[in-house]
Amino acid sequence: MNRLQEYHWRGLDALQLAGGLAILLAWGGLYALVTLLPAWQMMLLIGAVALMTAAFYRQATSRKRSGSWMTETHLNVYYGNKHWAFPLTGIRAIGARSAPFYTRAPHLELASGRRVQLPLTCLPAAPELRRWFTGKPIKIDAKITMT
Repeated sequence: MNRLQEYHWRGLDALQLAGGLAILLAWGGLYALVTLLPAWQMMLLIGAVALMTAAFYRQATSRKRSGSWMTETHLNVYYGNKHWAFPLTGIRAIGARSAPFYTRAPHLELASGRRVQLPLTCLPAAPELRRWFTGKPIKIDAKITMT
């Protein structure tokens, strides 16, 4: 099947950006405290922040790949090693993110009434999804609760 539209997440998600900001603030705080604390306390703090930085770097570089693509008949979603295929005729609505860094996860509302939560970075933001589904009877809503 030909892929009509594709989306592959290549960046950091909002929680990773917040973690990076916290690491930067921790290093900045260390430089501010350098003259106030004894050397042994500074060594402990530097070690703790260095370990947090290493853990953050490892988590950021080993993140799972995610994305989606659409064919003539299916919406395919992947996250790491998991893959889901939803027939377009079975999708009634998509609750998408309203912006790229919106932190609530998107979801699909199926024709059977079932609601399927998807990982945060699997689908593009609502404006791009609206372009994907132009001319199809699938409602794209940037709100989280769909009634």
